[in-house]
Amino acid sequence: MRERTVSQHMSQVILAQGNQRTVDAAKPIAPVVRKQRVVKPADLMTKSHLETAEDVTEFLNALKEQLNSAISNNERIQIR
Repeated sequence: MRERTVSQHMSQVILAQGNQRTVDAAKPIAPVVRKQRVVKPADLMTKSHLETAEDVTEFLNALKEQLNSAISNNERIQIR
């Protein structure tokens, strides 16, 4: 069994993970940096207090929409 170098192994791992970038074992691979979206749940509030189940549902739907939108755009989410 022949030995593989670390860079050859990493090239195979990256290709196996479905990375579509061309891999050259002689060049380091730049990390993929995803855009970040900051989600502030308090900013989604339409009222000062949640008092009914309907208020909770409305708030959670707005939050879910923001989170799903970020994921659909391949963004990282930071919740503040």
